[in-house]
Amino acid sequence: MISTTPMNSTQFFGAPFWRDDQPDTANTYFTGFDSIYGDVFKTLGIPLLQGRIIERSDQKPDSPKVVVINEQVVEDVFEDTDPIGHMIHHDQEMWEVVGVVGSINSISLDSGQQPIVYKPEVHWPWTTSYVVRTSIDPLALANEVRMAIHEVDPDQPIDRLRTLEEAVQSSIQGRSVMITLIGLFGLIAIILATIGIYGLMTYLIEQRSREIGIRLAIGAEPKSIVQMIMKRGARLSVLGISVGAIAVLVLGQNLAFLLYQVEPYDPIVLVCVAAFTLIITIGACWQPAFLASRTSPSRILRL
Repeated sequence: MISTTPMNSTQFFGAPFWRDDQPDTANTYFTGFDSIYGDVFKTLGIPLLQGRIIERSDQKPDSPKVVVINEQVVEDVFEDTDPIGHMIHHDQEMWEVVGVVGSINSISLDSGQQPIVYKPEVHWPWTTSYVVRTSIDPLALANEVRMAIHEVDPDQPIDRLRTLEEAVQSSIQGRSVMITLIGLFGLIAIILATIGIYGLMTYLIEQRSREIGIRLAIGAEPKSIVQMIMKRGARLSVLGISVGAIAVLVLGQNLAFLLYQVEPYDPIVLVCVAAFTLIITIGACWQPAFLASRTSPSRILRL
């Protein structure tokens, strides 16, 4: 049992957290919190890094108040000491840290890892969710899970029975739609740019048709004509890429919210995009350049 399951897509609610030996830091640091019962961490695949989990003996009203914190809390508050055995204050109550577990993205896949404190359910009764781990299709056990709960309480309503994979997909649904639209617009932009470059190069070649005819008439090789036109296209492409790179440097940070685990100035991404743009430009220039190199000099000069 856990009060809120991972990938719940809810807003992060924090409570004040501070070490008992650092009272001057009171109300300056906040963490999320969950009440749990049973081996939630093993069920969810969250590794135990230090100490122990919350055991059945901790789930009695007269049991000492203990908590398990995640790795993010350790990095933020206990980076200079071992947290096990420390007394901490959380939401105006004192607790003893007995374990450390790995950090998870509790809100959504792209929300980052939040600091979380896990408390025994008996000391922090809140909303309840059940997590079930199985080696078969989870939804195949849906009826059995409902029956098991209704055997305990026939009137207990059950809401949002779903797999963790479905929760992950739901948590990024809005971003997925946005990324799909951006990808679609990007594809349209590439197609339009390719058509535009092709049309521009065709127009420029048409403007220089007499020059090309004279060059061919006095013995220029067709490949030299292709090289001349391709160089012109490459120069224009490099100019466009330079302008785009400047725009990225100026506006990249403002669009960082659209990215996931990629920095706005990631050199590999920027180099790949620039190379792809150059390839698109060369491809769009090749056809007009090839046709120009195969043109009859006498026909052009007669025109």
